[in-house]
Amino acid sequence: MGARVKWTPTTRTIGFLEARGWIVDIAERQQGPITRDLFGCIDLVAVHPDKRAVLFVQVTSRSNIASRIAKTLAQPTTRKLIQAGVLIEVWGWGDEAEPRIERLNTWDIQA
Repeated sequence: MGARVKWTPTTRTIGFLEARGWIVDIAERQQGPITRDLFGCIDLVAVHPDKRAVLFVQVTSRSNIASRIAKTLAQPTTRKLIQAGVLIEVWGWGDEAEPRIERLNTWDIQA
């Protein structure tokens, strides 16, 4: 028997994006026992050469989408990243084959 692959929300997101032509890398890093997200809220960075797009993704379970949106919107850099043209999305995975995707916009952020 072969080893069983553990499909986490992160690995599912990477596979989903790569299958659609995105180049993806993990943006969070370990600092001792603590995991630090890029800009305090980003798990993955993806680039699509044909679309000339940069996508930052916060990955979670479907049940935690609202809290991850709040976490991302609370970061002081989020508005500036969106204004710079970076796409920021929160992806929530459940038992379904595709994630629920919420794209953030500057109007989501309170001034």
